[in-house]
Amino acid sequence: MKTSFKHNLGKAGAVERVKQAVQGAQGQLAEHGASITQEWQGDMLAFTLDAKGQKLSGTLRVTEDSFDLEVKLPLALRLFEGKVQKMLQEAAQQALLKA
Repeated sequence: MKTSFKHNLGKAGAVERVKQAVQGAQGQLAEHGASITQEWQGDMLAFTLDAKGQKLSGTLRVTEDSFDLEVKLPLALRLFEGKVQKMLQEAAQQALLKA
C-alpha cells in the first residue's frame, strides 16, 4: 500500500518532524501494548509496528516537499486496505503536519 502527501517543511524540517512524531508515538503505543521499531537510512525511515499480534512494516521517505509512505499489510488487514490506507494517511498527516 502506497500513499503520499505534500508538506512545506523542507527536507531537514520534515525529517525532524518525523523523528518527533515517532518519539511521541512510542509512548502512546506502549500504553496500549504496542511497539514500534525504527531505523533511518538517509532520508528514509524503515519501521515495524507491532500491535495486538499484527505487524505492519514499511518505509517513510522524506523529500523536499512530500512524505511518501509505503506499508506492507498483514493478510488479515489487506481485506480492509482502503480503510487502513485512509486511517494511516490521516494519522500521519495529523502527526507530521500539526503546528
